[in-house]
Amino acid sequence: MTNHRRPPTAAKTSFPETLANIRMRRGWSQHELAVRSGIANTTISRIESGHRLPDLENFRKLAQALEVSADELLGLPNRDGRVRQSTIDGLQGLANRIEVWLERFGGEA
Repeated sequence: MTNHRRPPTAAKTSFPETLANIRMRRGWSQHELAVRSGIANTTISRIESGHRLPDLENFRKLAQALEVSADELLGLPNRDGRVRQSTIDGLQGLANRIEVWLERFGGEA
């Protein structure tokens, strides 16, 4: 009988959490990631909920669609100590959304 349980992870954040965090930093829904990656929306949902791990091909598609390295998608630390470009992009996207919100609802940045 084959064991289908997920292996334990050594990373501080689980793969499903890391995937969801990267997706949300982009401001994307699960549906948007599904469209961009070519992976079924239900599969994205099951991966993020921890009910399924992606096979190698889907892992590659996720990393490519999110424009991140395999290390980052796995939640591994950046080896050279520099801030990842995807983190910078995510923060810039957040800043842009805050500016739009402030323009729409008033207030200053």
